[in-house]
Amino acid sequence: RRSIALPKEVTLSFLPYPDKSPELSHDAFCASHEVILHMPMEPKGDLDPGPNALTLDQPKEEVQRRLLWALSRVPEADGMNNHEGSWFTSDHKALIPVMQVLAQKHLFFLDSRTTSQTKGVKLARAAGVPVAGRDVFIDDVISSPAIARQLGQIETLARTKGVAIAIGHPHHQTLAAQEAWIPALEKRGYVLVQLSEAEALGMLDDHD
Repeated sequence: RRSIALPKEVTLSFLPYPDKSPELSHDAFCASHEVILHMPMEPKGDLDPGPNALTLDQPKEEVQRRLLWALSRVPEADGMNNHEGSWFTSDHKALIPVMQVLAQKHLFFLDSRTTSQTKGVKLARAAGVPVAGRDVFIDDVISSPAIARQLGQIETLARTKGVAIAIGHPHHQTLAAQEAWIPALEKRGYVLVQLSEAEALGMLDDHD
């Protein structure tokens, strides 16, 4: 609820499996946020991406079945980004059925860039899916000073590139930092925009 209270330009991404996801994502949509699906995908190592994740050993049909189920849990989604997925997004073959669904549904893809080997931007573009890539993780380190430094990095990149995209989590420290940072942006010459607008501005991707 605290995230939904942020300005509507903040895009909210919902995991498909929590019981409250349909209700909360609908409330976010009604509050004029862009809503996207936070799709669990197979990571490297022992991290657990959660139930019904996309994995490399699944046939195309199962990948698409799981993705369609996940989208049904966040029915007003404008797009999707990956939760974990350092293995899955680095595999060309695995991503193709995902991009086919997104193209059919006219949804965009935000590559969370959980690996430098990701093929997400390249394959989305090949499938005609609107796409952008994450520039900054706000809260890899969950502390107020570290988050403040990352918010400064967003501003630096926006000045350089014209637009920057950041991802954060609903930690108390992250939300408090956003609540303090966002109201002062305009005075410093920045404009907060929704994710689809950032994509439409033609952000050049330097990792594809």
